Amino acid sequence: MDEYRLPETLCPVCGHHLDAATNLKNDGAPRIGDVTVCICCSAALRFCAEYRLQKISDDELVEMALDDPRAFSLLVKIQNASKSVMKDKKTESSSVTDASFCRNKTLRRRRHRKNGSTGLKGKIEP
Repeated sequence: MDEYRLPETLCPVCGHHLDAATNLKNDGAPRIGDVTVCICCSAALRFCAEYRLQKISDDELVEMALDDPRAFSLLVKIQNASKSVMKDKKTESSSVTDASFCRNKTLRRRRHRKNGSTGLKGKIEP
């Protein structure tokens, strides 16, 4: 698994500082639309422009579960691993941590359709 150092950003759910991501598929640094999980609160997040993070809505999670069950299953496994790591590290304090991410083309495509774009590349607004 490849680890990428990123500009420090905050989890939009819990405010935890994040400055790295581990790509589970070793296919490059995070891109707009890639899915990640906060190591602190286990929230499902999406990378936006400039590596900002946006919470994935419940409706989008349902869409992912229906349209891409493998990606949804991987997301749930990452969330469970994140919860386990934080449980083990309750006594340790760390201000900056790593988050794992994976590609989810289903969410990326749907988001672009809503914005009127047909391609997979482009800006996703938070």
